[in-house]
Parts: sequence; C-alpha cells; structure tokens
Amino acid sequence: EATWIPLTTHSRAELDKKSPWERYLALLRLLEKRYPEVLTPLTVVENERIPGKLGNVADPTLSSMDDDALSAKYKADAALVRVLRHDDICRRLASLAMRPYDASKFTTAGHKSSHPHTTTLLKQLPHNRLLQRMSKLWNRILTLPSLEEAKSFYRLPAPGATSVATARNKCHSNDANYPYRISLILPAFYEKGSHLFQKLTNALEMAVDPKEVEVVIVDAGGCSDLEMLLSLAGDDAECDKVKDGKSNHHWWGQVAIYSFDTGGGRG
Repeated sequence: EATWIPLTTHSRAELDKKSPWERYLALLRLLEKRYPEVLTPLTVVENERIPGKLGNVADPTLSSMDDDALSAKYKADAALVRVLRHDDICRRLASLAMRPYDASKFTTAGHKSSHPHTTTLLKQLPHNRLLQRMSKLWNRILTLPSLEEAKSFYRLPAPGATSVATARNKCHSNDANYPYRISLILPAFYEKGSHLFQKLTNALEMAVDPKEVEVVIVDAGGCSDLEMLLSLAGDDAECDKVKDGKSNHHWWGQVAIYSFDTGGGRG
C-alpha cells in the first residue's frame, strides 16, 4: 500500500465530519454519474494470468479477450488519473477516502472497531478494486495537470446560472477549449456596480497580463448597474490604441455577468 499524501489541503472539521467510507461512497456515486468510463468492467484480466494460455494450449479466442480486457483496464486507469487530477470534487473525495484514520471513530462498511488504531479503507477492504487502483496510481494522481492538459478537460458551467451579458477583449486570441489562464469569480449580493467597478479597476492596475484573465460576476440578487463592468474588457477601438510604441492591452480578457438569484446569496 502506497504512503498516503493528500491530494489537497483539508481542515480538521472536514476530516472529522464524515468517515472515509462515506467519502468513498460519495466518490463512487459521482464517478458513476459523471465519469462511468473510469470504472473497469468485472471481466478485467488479473496480472498473474498469462493471456491466451489454458494449460499448455494456446487459445486465440482467449488471447483476443484478454487483450481487449487489458486495453479496457489501461484506458480506465488513464481516465481515472485524468479525472482525479482535474475534477476538484472528485480529487477532494478521493483524498479523504484514502487517508489514514482511527478505526474506533468511524464505521467502515457497517463495522466499527472498539479499539483505537490507525488504519485505511484499503486495509479494511483489501479486495476493493477502486481502492486498489487509486493506491497504485496515487503518485500519478498527485501530479497536477499542465495547462495543456487542462485545456483538454474543459467542462461546461453547472446549470442554474443564466448568462446576462458578456464583453470580450478583442485583443485576446481565444482558444476554443480553454481561452483564459485564470478565472476570477466574484459572487455579488446587493452590490453596486460602481463599487465593483472600482475594485476591478484597482486589480486591473496591478495585474501583469490581465488579457489572460476572465472575470465572472455572479449576480445573486439585489445588484444594480453591473453592466458598467463590461467596459473593463475593452473594445476594438481600445485595442487599436498605441502608447509609447506598444499596444494598449491593459484590459481583462473577458467580463461576463451571470444571474443566480435562487441561493439567497449563497452558492
């Protein structure tokens, strides 16, 4: 079993709130719903088996089946690494599920120890295939993705927030999948546009390369005059300006306003 190194930081309250078993079940449900490709079929060939051999007789049918099963296993492992590198929720749940814990504090699969001792889910459930796979792949999962890898893992925004308006800096040449390096998300609840405008202007003056940043304002209700923030993305005329022989690119790459007023100011 590999040494546990957390995939992300955890607060003490987060560690104590739910057991690793509960975190594992939450992770499994999420993978089944969003990423079923990471779950290997039950017919995957074990490493000890020699493909295509039945006694001393080679069976080409078995060899073909074994090759297909191994290919499915490698693809599922690659997909699991990719998901646990990129999906923040899955990454956090996996980290919490694989962590060492006091067996006397938490119940695992309906059982609870009466004696304090440190254990892991994998020690308690050594035949669990998903736990086995995560343990074997842990060092690969620990590696954070590069920007190029992140581009290929583009996810659409969660439903519920409605786009109100968007202004894009024409100076910025967008990538279709991952146009900006940084997303700056501002939840706004009973905020004035002028107040946010001043805040974003101050941040803009300190930014090194703001055209690589998209600003997303989420109107949770009660806000006014947010449309003025769209001007911080510049326009064609601003892009044509030249100062001291250099183009004036000091604008946010994109400013978008979304309406999400069903949470009462909460996400």
